[in-house]
Amino acid sequence: MEKLIQDIQSIFKDDVINTDDIKHVLQNYKSNSLDWKKYAHFDAHKYTRNLVDIGNGKYNMLILCWGPGMGSRYVLGFS
Repeated sequence: MEKLIQDIQSIFKDDVINTDDIKHVLQNYKSNSLDWKKYAHFDAHKYTRNLVDIGNGKYNMLILCWGPGMGSRYVLGFS
């Protein structure tokens, strides 16, 4: 997770952001529950938005957690 955060911070250090660079970094990240488990906080009544990195004011990296039977109306991401 630390490498992922560093790579994304590096992309966002400039004023012009190449979205292909972000896609590449995210697609190449191999998820490991040990990386993000400390950020995964659940609530029995609603989904949670857990901050991973504030991203130098240009983005926020979040982990969203839903309990059983929960969902959301919208999914944001890259197409």
